[in-house]
Amino acid sequence: TAIRAFGYPAALLSMVLQAGFVASKDTSTPLLAVPLTAAVNLIGDLLLVGPLGMGVAGAAWATVGSLYANMAMLLVLWSNKMRSFGGEPSTNQLFKRPRSVELVALVKFAAPMMVAL
Repeated sequence: TAIRAFGYPAALLSMVLQAGFVASKDTSTPLLAVPLTAAVNLIGDLLLVGPLGMGVAGAAWATVGSLYANMAMLLVLWSNKMRSFGGEPSTNQLFKRPRSVELVALVKFAAPMMVAL
């Protein structure tokens, strides 16, 4: 569980991106990330659990890697979607860097949860 906590940010952003696709009435595009995610998890499991002998911890790290692969793929797909609408991803609110006030509020909110894990 502690290892998988490293994947929570990627899982959260993936859920937000999937919700964005669904809100834009596009339910099929996020499915393109599934094969990549599954492949990363499978290869990670085979390497980390098998030859490297990490056991359950290796499986957890493989899952974390697949969560970040899913997030990266969804970000690429979302970026392409935004370009198709004629906008640049850098001007999209999703890719805008938070102001320091927003970042402090986020850290105050998230820190206790991350410490508890």
